[in-house]
Amino acid sequence: MWREGDVLVCTPGADLPPRCVKCNAPADISPRRYIFHWHHPAIYLALLMGVLPYLILAIVLRKRSAHVLSLCAWHERRRVRCVAIAMASIVPLLIGVLWIGGATGWLTGAGVMAVMLLIGRRGSRVLSAQSVDHEQARYLGACDAFLRALPTPPRESRDW
Repeated sequence: MWREGDVLVCTPGADLPPRCVKCNAPADISPRRYIFHWHHPAIYLALLMGVLPYLILAIVLRKRSAHVLSLCAWHERRRVRCVAIAMASIVPLLIGVLWIGGATGWLTGAGVMAVMLLIGRRGSRVLSAQSVDHEQARYLGACDAFLRALPTPPRESRDW
């Protein structure tokens, strides 16, 4: 595991140091295994054919990488809170449809639901996979202090 600028690079199955990846504080809670998925950005072109072809291609062609990493208590609470916001996002849609009714209810409920899903998704993300292959996984989202504590790239990684 090493850093390349603001990118965290890990070999398959590497466990991260027991420090919060978001603030570099000592980990207050036990480390947890996270599974990250990534697919090539060109797969988004399948959206031109519809959502279903995109979903099928994205699921079939995605790469995955699993790592054990830690968060401090504050960042873990924030992550759990954002997951709860995303899970509760169906409530505004139901309220809009059942109590307000009509097109206004649908649009209001769907709009609030979309905002809640976006907040939940962005806030619950620990790291964001930039690329994944059989040799390494590259992530964005680790704080500068965490990255500075990691070694520089191994020699063979720099000779490309």
